[in-house]
Amino acid sequence: MLSAILRLPLQLPAIEFAINLACSESTGYAPFFLNTGCVQKSFIFDLTRENEFPGMRVFMQRVKDGIMSVHDSIIATQVKQTRNAN
Repeated sequence: MLSAILRLPLQLPAIEFAINLACSESTGYAPFFLNTGCVQKSFIFDLTRENEFPGMRVFMQRVKDGIMSVHDSIIATQVKQTRNAN
């Protein structure tokens, strides 16, 4: 338990990133989009070195998939709100 508490400051940037990327149910937008007017770009991968750092590649692919899923949800919510407004 104590080690998890001590690791928390190292995890705060990732937690902040996840919160800013999450879509709000009330507005249908993520804070990144509301603050900048655009959706956060996904991570860029160098596919030429697939054998290097395989664990990190799996982790980053999961993060990328999560970001893409949030992006799709934002677009779906925007379409739904546009349909409801019209």
